[in-house]
Amino acid sequence: MSLFPSLAPRTLLLSVLCCGLTSVLWEMPSSSQAIAGTPFIAQALTDSQKQSIIQQAKDYVMLIVNQDYAKAQALLSPELQKIWTPEKIGQLWQTELIARSGSFQKILDAKVIDVVNADIVKLTVQFSGQTEDILLTFNKQQQLIAANWTMGKSIDQIVEEFIEALRNQDYAKARTYLSPLLKVEILPPRIQKGWTRLLEKNGQFRKLLDVETKTNPSPASPDVAIATLKFTKGTQDVFIFFDKDRFITNIDLPEN
Repeated sequence: MSLFPSLAPRTLLLSVLCCGLTSVLWEMPSSSQAIAGTPFIAQALTDSQKQSIIQQAKDYVMLIVNQDYAKAQALLSPELQKIWTPEKIGQLWQTELIARSGSFQKILDAKVIDVVNADIVKLTVQFSGQTEDILLTFNKQQQLIAANWTMGKSIDQIVEEFIEALRNQDYAKARTYLSPLLKVEILPPRIQKGWTRLLEKNGQFRKLLDVETKTNPSPASPDVAIATLKFTKGTQDVFIFFDKDRFITNIDLPEN
């Protein structure tokens, strides 16, 4: 059973054999697959449309660089504007990117990746410490619905932070760990619904007991983290699937 059931028809049905358990889930294509140019390609944008969303993406980054977080918030979709305050936008940028990559220098390159139901702008950005690719996802109304960059963290650490965000009911923070294409389908209220369903089944969440990571050497196959969660009614294993960029592509529960 997926924590995010009933995803769009464009998703792939995948059987995953892990620790002797077979789990069937709906999995989203990873950001690396989309960048590589897999079959998940929508009707191509016109050159003027591409330039428009590239400019929006650059504007968003530069507003954050200049600490004009309120104007950056205004570029988000209406749903996300309710969740991401200017303060949270600035905090995420400073703690998750600047602290690791150094001060912003310049935008080196920009390109558009056409995918079903969304368009992704890939900005290659030079910081004082390293170069980062920032993926900004727009819906078909050209509203910004997601931002992704390399986490620079281990899968175990990402799982711990993701579960902690769920514990704290910070579903906007939990969504930051999802892949760009999964974010097209999943907004914070849907994460809340899945977590609430898990609590209704297992009782109050107590703590994360263990994380076991299984790395798949094939670039086309996901890495899997098995998180063992303790609830008041017992324990529950949760299978968290990652693409090669360490973004979450799905979350699955073994059938009882």
